[in-house]
Amino acid sequence: MKVQTIAEMIEQGATEEEARQANNLFQLLRPCLKVNKVGRFDTTAGDKTVLGLYRTLKHYQSTGAI
Repeated sequence: MKVQTIAEMIEQGATEEEARQANNLFQLLRPCLKVNKVGRFDTTAGDKTVLGLYRTLKHYQSTGAI
């Protein structure tokens, strides 16, 4: 199982700061996350990469949903 790296996040359009924050969030939540065989996380909002999980949580936070 290989999860998305900071370099891969930047290749996908993330800023260096956003990629670093996404990686920090992943490291914090890692014990609670179930990573599937392709390195993504299954959520109620679909399966997510490290960057996708970060952006989803950031969106919910900005809308006041969390």
